[in-house]
Amino acid sequence: MDGAKISVLYLASRSPYPTVGGREKLVAQSIEFLARDFDLHLVVFCKYGESLDVTPYANIRCKSVTVFYLPKLLSIVWNIMTRGGYSLQENLFYSRESDFGLRAIANRRIDVVIADMLRTGQFCEDLKIPKVIDLDDLLSERYRKSLAGKKRHAIFGTFSEKIPAILSLVEPYLRVILLKKEAKNMGRREQEATVRFDAALLTSEWEAAKLRASSGKTEIFANPQATTIPAVCWRGTQPNAGEMNCFFIGNLKTAQNLAAVEYIVDEIFPLLRAKGNTPILHAVGTFDDRVEQIVALGNSVNLHGFVSDYIEIANSCQFAMMPMTGGTGVKTKILDIMALGMPIVTNSNGVEGLSVSNKNEIMIGDTPGELADYAQMLVNDKAITESLAKNARNYVAKFHEPGRLMDQYCDLIRGLADSRRGYVDDFA
Repeated sequence: MDGAKISVLYLASRSPYPTVGGREKLVAQSIEFLARDFDLHLVVFCKYGESLDVTPYANIRCKSVTVFYLPKLLSIVWNIMTRGGYSLQENLFYSRESDFGLRAIANRRIDVVIADMLRTGQFCEDLKIPKVIDLDDLLSERYRKSLAGKKRHAIFGTFSEKIPAILSLVEPYLRVILLKKEAKNMGRREQEATVRFDAALLTSEWEAAKLRASSGKTEIFANPQATTIPAVCWRGTQPNAGEMNCFFIGNLKTAQNLAAVEYIVDEIFPLLRAKGNTPILHAVGTFDDRVEQIVALGNSVNLHGFVSDYIEIANSCQFAMMPMTGGTGVKTKILDIMALGMPIVTNSNGVEGLSVSNKNEIMIGDTPGELADYAQMLVNDKAITESLAKNARNYVAKFHEPGRLMDQYCDLIRGLADSRRGYVDDFA
């Protein structure tokens, strides 16, 4: 690159600060890695009229931060009517103003552009510079799983706060139709992304391998969560007789986390009560009235809201109860709890993308009965609790060490930047 510092443009579908959820954490991870090695320019998509606190970006020395506003209702309707080849997720994001604005920024001699989702990838997929799309996970698979599940929550998740209210109101009546159509469209667009982008990223190697197999493309890589082993680790307190305090963490505005809490309360807790326990779920994560309806504000769930430092809440619990009934890819919250050394009860979906085994790093059961039995085992057997804690922390240190993952990520970007001389300097 002729000695000049590599210039990277990153398109963020949301501000990752504060890091209230798994996707925010991974977006923050990417931009913090990039800002250390490259000249980083950011585009952040916000709801119309929303103000963006640029302090976190200044703190990591981003070169520039530009806000693009999401379209209003009439523009969204027009997008849906005229852009049939795109998914609903993309049409909720697209505007000609953002399209033109992005191309103007890219013309400032950007070496590599990175889109954090398909939603933002649509703005750069035709640019003739090296480009990367971070798919996070396979949304088409997530929608298919939601269709197959017994209960279906709002498909917009945290994005429902940024779209016109009328769309959130009609969504429950069109949910099945939307899920079917979106699963099909997203699957097609995921395949197209492997052709239009120079590299595609997924959080888990398992999903990266799956997309490599289905697309026949090789430039598809895992970009896993970097997790630091904290200096202060979990130290569970001794509960009163029969008391069972379970820990849960996750953004409770997302469909998969809502479904998980519902599953715990409705399917697992009755079995634990039958064993003579009084189970209480301590849930950490931002929430709205949907989760309040699920738990009916009874004594079985304590909603703590978003807490940046939750070690004291975790210490009041004997284990984490984290079965996941939806979603795909690596669950960032599972890794965070493993790093704490807190024993976890989850299911196969909860450890998807992780090379862990039952009763070694984590307890894995796929029926309410198995999950209840493992919870009881952790309460009664201190030796297995200590073994799980040690093995889980060792696993995180080996496979999710931040320094190694940063080098891996930035080396990919450097390689693409070096290839820039093969591109012509015009923008279709």
